[in-house]
Amino acid sequence: MIAGLDIRKRLELCTRFVGHRLYPYQVAYVLAMNDPKIRITVVNKARQIGLSTIALADIATEALVSDEYLGYLISFKQEKANRLLRRLKACYRRVGRRFYRELIVKENESEIVLTTGANIVALSGAASDARSDTLDRALADEFAIVEEQGKLMTALSPATIRRGAISIVSNPNGTGDLFQDYCENHEKYGMHYLEIPWTECPDLSPEFIASERETLKAIGKSFSQEYECSFVEVATSIFPWEVLKRALVDKAVTESGKTVIGWDPARDRDSSAVIVLRIAPDHHKEVVASYDLSGIPYNEQVARVVEIAASWGVSMIYVDAFAQGDPIADFLGRGPAVSREKMRRDDNRAAAAYIRYELERDKLSIAPDVEDRKKILKHLQAFDNEKGRFPYRTHKGHADFGPALLLAWQAVPRRVRRRAREVSREIRTRGARKRRPWYYPSAA
Repeated sequence: MIAGLDIRKRLELCTRFVGHRLYPYQVAYVLAMNDPKIRITVVNKARQIGLSTIALADIATEALVSDEYLGYLISFKQEKANRLLRRLKACYRRVGRRFYRELIVKENESEIVLTTGANIVALSGAASDARSDTLDRALADEFAIVEEQGKLMTALSPATIRRGAISIVSNPNGTGDLFQDYCENHEKYGMHYLEIPWTECPDLSPEFIASERETLKAIGKSFSQEYECSFVEVATSIFPWEVLKRALVDKAVTESGKTVIGWDPARDRDSSAVIVLRIAPDHHKEVVASYDLSGIPYNEQVARVVEIAASWGVSMIYVDAFAQGDPIADFLGRGPAVSREKMRRDDNRAAAAYIRYELERDKLSIAPDVEDRKKILKHLQAFDNEKGRFPYRTHKGHADFGPALLLAWQAVPRRVRRRAREVSREIRTRGARKRRPWYYPSAA
């Protein structure tokens, strides 16, 4: 935020940069960003209402009046962040091409520098990219889709503590993430909160909304999540957030027991992850460590897993034997004990059923010092009960911690796995038998 910037002039510039008269919720956003008492603003919005546009116009306005301005435009991947920067440059072009040529002294796909000395940078949501000594503004767009939300905020918050402000803008993306926590507990975090459903935007006609309802229904998406700011559980998920969050304990539960690894190896664009699971003598299971191996060369992943196994005294490594895992399992077989598991759909459903059952009995937890524990739960939540697998995402691979945990589940006794597979037929029907839970207590 820029102290002393006249609010009337600020609104006039934003109007010119946007290209039309501002809507009431856009004015409310600009007023919030001009309030020195507000450091973090969270916006839960419907799609296509022009909130990101006014956020970019507001940053473009601030950059004109400060000679040491540094602003970050952040999205869930670099390509999207670059697109935000192009939209911000379009704000300046609306004033005129001559104005634009005289204003911009340096530009590329991810950065511009103005004659005022202001610098605006487009960044992916990676926490390592978002660190700065002193930051005037950070716009985190589509925050609910960012993988490492907590790490990103840990990087941004200290950078804005002196004079800056953070605006978090997104529509919901399921339940259980940091965005939902911020929206529902904004007072606890000292954040300013705006909620903007589709009904606030005059551009969205009833005819368009009726068409969207039918389209989203046909593809299995939630209209209330996309346009009414609601946090909706994944319909086909086996793990409601109310069940998953029981794994978030305040202190470590297990101190001794058998320790095993579940590892889903991968190469190229796919992602890879390791779960270290400790099984106590009383059969309580706790995730004591997690490792994201994405970006590590394929040949180096084996050495990394061997190192992890040695540091934790692992008795068994469960490796997915499908595709890339098969030769890795052969290699690892020379060292620590290795089990090669190819998880079929019924196996996946059975493992998910058992993990949910253990969660509901408070027999499965994630140690508080596991950095990725919220990410692990979000990956579990993504499990598709109908298809019996985890979804793949473009350029990101699948929800990698989920398969790793399902592989580690192979460490439970054979009789338990056999009973869990017997109820996998009930998992497909998702609670058809009303007289008892689909996971059936005999799987214990």
